[in-house]
Amino acid sequence: MLLLTSIAVTSLLAGAGAYVWSRRSAMAANVLVPLLLALVCGKAVLDAKPAWEWTLFPWPGYAFVQGFALYGIAVVFFGVAAARLPVRWNRLVVLALGVAVLGHGLHRHAWLAWPEVHGDGRVPGVDHHLVQSTHYTCGPAACAAALSHLGIVVSERDMAAMCLTRSSGSRLFDLYRGLVVALDGRAIDVSIEDLPAEALLASDLVVVAANAGFGHALCLVTANGAATVHDPLQPDAQRWDGAEVRREYRGPAIVLRGRDGVATPVR
Repeated sequence: MLLLTSIAVTSLLAGAGAYVWSRRSAMAANVLVPLLLALVCGKAVLDAKPAWEWTLFPWPGYAFVQGFALYGIAVVFFGVAAARLPVRWNRLVVLALGVAVLGHGLHRHAWLAWPEVHGDGRVPGVDHHLVQSTHYTCGPAACAAALSHLGIVVSERDMAAMCLTRSSGSRLFDLYRGLVVALDGRAIDVSIEDLPAEALLASDLVVVAANAGFGHALCLVTANGAATVHDPLQPDAQRWDGAEVRREYRGPAIVLRGRDGVATPVR
């Protein structure tokens, strides 16, 4: 609740500040409008390049606010736009639209105040495989399989909580956050990378990525130029040779590596 309230108050203050400044100075719009446009374009680029976004914002807590950025930008824009209108009731209408946009954003992020519970209590088996229990928990199930290979046992439900999973699913940064939290300071580095298939096959790694073009999360564990693949929709783990990895795997991927050059402790 505190985080959601903080986001709401910060957005309102930013919008109010933009409104007051724009009412007092014509220069404000000349400064803020290009800045807001640059922020929107920058966010669009980062949405298409998650590895770049991770480089800029590598902390796990970024997952809490990643989806709210455009709402905050919109509130500031409505504050600027309202201030430039000469008629009072026009200003009120535009400000009301800004508040409505903020309300929509807060509604979509209500899970920050009231966390959702998803998945069930099953854990990966001796083969590290875990079948997802719902149509939207492939991400937590794939992450649980990845952690199982590192000797960490966690249920789909607990993983879904750490991954901030909603009924709409989980974003890449949500899964990254969940893995960092679950590892809890262990000597494993977690990163989001545009890892090509050739680089993946050339290393012994544990990664969580999407299958080619479908946005469905998989866990891949590579060794000797091939991969053990945990597709949470399948009843058992699969074995992909190099050709199949090149055909079916697509970055970006969440990569788990042993720290300081130590090999990833795959089990």
